[in-house]
Amino acid sequence: FAIHDMEVPTIVARFEAVATASGIVVRWELVDELPFASVTPERSTQMVGPWMPVVGDRLTQGSLNEVSDLAVEAGQSYWYRLVATRPNGAVVTFGPVKGDAAAVAGFALASPWPNPAAGPMRAEFAVAAEAPVRLSVVDVAGREVALLAEGNYRPGHYVALWDRVGGSGRVPAGLY
Repeated sequence: FAIHDMEVPTIVARFEAVATASGIVVRWELVDELPFASVTPERSTQMVGPWMPVVGDRLTQGSLNEVSDLAVEAGQSYWYRLVATRPNGAVVTFGPVKGDAAAVAGFALASPWPNPAAGPMRAEFAVAAEAPVRLSVVDVAGREVALLAEGNYRPGHYVALWDRVGGSGRVPAGLY
C-alpha cells in the first residue's frame, strides 16, 4: 500500500444555519468567491430535497454572507445547501447543514421598518399558538388605512409587507 499526502484546497470556510428569534440565519464564507458567478442558499424540509431558494435580504461583510430565512415554521427542522454557479455554467453544491427554528415563546409585533418609510414597509409578527390574527394600518384618527394580515395563523414568525397603498389608492407620507 502507499500513503499519499494529498493537498485539498478549502473552498467553504464557514457554513451554518442558526436559529434566531425571527427565523433561521444562514451564514457562509467562501475562501475565494471569484470562481463563482453566483451563490444561492436553498432550503428543504428533508435532507435530500426538494429544494427551494431562500428568499430574504442578503447581507455581505467582507467574505461573510448571510440571509435571514423568515419563512420557517417555529419548532421545525430545515436543511440548507449552497448552490454555486461558475461563469461557464457548471454548478457546485455545498452542504447540507441542518437548522432548527426556535419555538415562539409568545405573541409579538416588531416595530415596522424602515421607519419613516418613503417606499414599502414591513412588519414582523410572531404567533405562539394557533390563533386568529388581524393586522392593519390605522391613521392617527384610528381609521383603518390598509389590512396587512387576517385569518388563522399557526405558531411561527411572519412578515407582512405594506406598499403604502390603502383602500383609496396611494397613501401620503404621515403617521400611521
